[in-house]
Amino acid sequence: MPIVLAQVAMSPPAVVAPAPPRPSIITNPDWFMKPTGDELMALYPKEAQANRVEGRAVIQCGVSARGLLMDCAVIREDPAGAGFGDAALRMSALFRMRPQTKDGVPVSSGVVNIPIRFSLPPPAPPAGLPPPPPGSLDSRTVQMMKKPGPVDYSRLFPLEGARRGIEGHVILQCVISDQHRLETCSVLEETPAATGFGAAALKLSKLFETSDKALDGTASTGRPIRIGIRFNLPHPG
Repeated sequence: MPIVLAQVAMSPPAVVAPAPPRPSIITNPDWFMKPTGDELMALYPKEAQANRVEGRAVIQCGVSARGLLMDCAVIREDPAGAGFGDAALRMSALFRMRPQTKDGVPVSSGVVNIPIRFSLPPPAPPAGLPPPPPGSLDSRTVQMMKKPGPVDYSRLFPLEGARRGIEGHVILQCVISDQHRLETCSVLEETPAATGFGAAALKLSKLFETSDKALDGTASTGRPIRIGIRFNLPHPG
């Protein structure tokens, strides 16, 4: 009986297209146009500004041959959901980089990561504060020999303020003791009010120590002193 050999057609191996090369990261961008402070404030998220919330965002953008940013995306926002990412994307149109060149011709050149920090100016001194007592000192007229450090501020930062992403400012009125410590302190102003910053500032006041003389050479002991204490939210590096 004859044997018939079947022929099996073998398909050629599939050709897998190579993955496109990953764009290079520009680590030292040469900017010749960046947003001004006024432009940053114009794009500051309104609700965050009203609540005195500061934040930051990092956007990643491609760079055209003309040095314009394109195809931007938010890769980090802190605090999340506060609008800083969207504000940073709108701000991308205000950047312009000196383009890289090849054989003297400008070329598009990879992607760039741009960190943008949104900071608010210190709150204006509240109106209606009583005038300082006669002979009163402040942080500009007497040297502080000891002050609270970042760990102290972090430890005493009000939980409500941290939960809401709110920063605060407090003005205290105190007296300099014989040991050059602050005593009999009271809260003159707390911003925002009723968020725990006043109580935290009173605890921090125990960690200050002044020099024995004011900057004009007069004794500091027993004199009233008015100090401002600002509570800033920590930002990731």
